[in-house]
Amino acid sequence: MTAGPRIALLGATGAVGAETLSVLEERRFPVGELRAYASPDSEGEELEFRGDAVKLQRVRVEEITRCDLVISAAPGVLPELLPALRKSAARVIDVTGALEADASVPLFLPGVAPALDAREKPRFVAVPRGVAVGLALVLAPFGRAGLLRRATAVTLESASGAGIAGVGELTDHTVGVLNRMTGERSESEVFGQSLAFDGLPQIGAVEPSGDTTEELALHGVLHRLVSAPGFVTELTRVRIPTLGGSLAAVHLELGEARKDAEVRELLARAPLLSLLPPGELPTPRGALGHDDVAIGRLRTSGTRVALVLALNDLRLGAALGVVGAAEALLG
Repeated sequence: MTAGPRIALLGATGAVGAETLSVLEERRFPVGELRAYASPDSEGEELEFRGDAVKLQRVRVEEITRCDLVISAAPGVLPELLPALRKSAARVIDVTGALEADASVPLFLPGVAPALDAREKPRFVAVPRGVAVGLALVLAPFGRAGLLRRATAVTLESASGAGIAGVGELTDHTVGVLNRMTGERSESEVFGQSLAFDGLPQIGAVEPSGDTTEELALHGVLHRLVSAPGFVTELTRVRIPTLGGSLAAVHLELGEARKDAEVRELLARAPLLSLLPPGELPTPRGALGHDDVAIGRLRTSGTRVALVLALNDLRLGAALGVVGAAEALLG
């Protein structure tokens, strides 16, 4: 390790945790000491970080609160730690959704909401997750131009959104179906039902409104990130049987008519967006290995714009935001 802050990573063996470690290495983020936390079953096992072996530990509040930076990448863990963390000097970056609805906690998304006050840097920061990042990056330019009135989107999200457990279950069920060559369904512990060779138009629990908890969370994040007073969002989130990368089909209603060339120029000037050439399609697999949002199937008709976006939901949709926030807080 080098001179630098003591970092506690909650969920070090999970999909987001592993990707965050990879980006910390790539960006040469200074780490004085890394403390890796996982489930009690993993305690004592090791992972490698910058050539060193780091032992996995179970969550211990007194140790975590002594760190300079806590990265929360394990769903369900942070709420129990919050009372102690609020009394400590540790800074916290959360990418599990636990803090994203708290108006007192700033959201950090490079290219959309990157500013963290240089004089009074916040103690707690929330990083938006997965397909929310792609949608916010695409909607933001229209919001800044004062054009955005309505956004309707159907998201097609990979099993990786449910972490390693989701990817593992999809893999196992896919192999099982191929071995049996029948339509028989396997029992699902991660999703509502088996995702293999299927699509599930529900992510999260259904609320009385008919929206799911994850759809409502996405509404809230987009309205916090996108500067467009009064704009309306209509969202349906769907889980699809891919291992990584996510898509969204997006339809926008603008306040004024725009030509196709004007819309393309608006998107081309925006950060972290990549307009694909005609005939090239944005796909979940094609988004892997890229640090921007791929946009294709772009169509403009007066005040209406339709497009399809794809992104790497673990990298751009999580780890890059976490490390970017850490750089802004401690750099």
